Amino acid sequence: MLVPGGISPGSQSFGITGIADRFARIGFRVAHFDPDGRGESGGIEDFGGPVHQVGLAGVVRMAASDEAVDAARLAVLSFDAGALMATGAVARHPELSVRLLIDWEGPVTRADVAKVLVSGADGDAASLAGHDETWWREREPARWLPRVRVPYLRMQGDPDHAGLDPSRAVTAVRLAAASRFGGKGRAPWVRLNGDAPNCPSEPPDGRWLPAMPAEVAALSYLVELLPPR
Repeated sequence: MLVPGGISPGSQSFGITGIADRFARIGFRVAHFDPDGRGESGGIEDFGGPVHQVGLAGVVRMAASDEAVDAARLAVLSFDAGALMATGAVARHPELSVRLLIDWEGPVTRADVAKVLVSGADGDAASLAGHDETWWREREPARWLPRVRVPYLRMQGDPDHAGLDPSRAVTAVRLAAASRFGGKGRAPWVRLNGDAPNCPSEPPDGRWLPAMPAEVAALSYLVELLPPR
């Protein structure tokens, strides 16, 4: 399940660009998500909030019920601000048949979110900063990551595609990792890029991904962790 970044629809980010087709040619069953208010979906833009999170959860359920899909091997891969929807949906709905969550350079804090969503919020970061605490708590990945209960892989390049500090990827992994690994969350397995798994307290060893696009890396990780049959 491919979850788009920014305020883009999945049909544009992954459909028109051909990414979904290239994933499918490897042998995966692929779906890309158009959140409410984007692409071919009706409704009003929710900037990764509860409407988008519930919508994504519904599409994941629908995919898992498809007889062509192996529900025991279903992955959600989000890019950029798609992390708001993906982390929120997976954390809110632990019953979903998600076996791997891949967070591709998503924002972590509300400051990160304001920077990556600025183009969709009247073109002014201050307009996002002015939202109340409830609005932010529904969207900030830093709140949802500790509640994710599935394996979590963070993909991070240097330079970051949005110009953010790549080291925030370490924060994301630490937030998601279960306490037995020294983290603050519940994920039973975490990894940053190709580093050793379940070492959230260790500094990154420098193996950042090359500059975007990192589509090849995303495919390689999927083939490694959930190889197509």
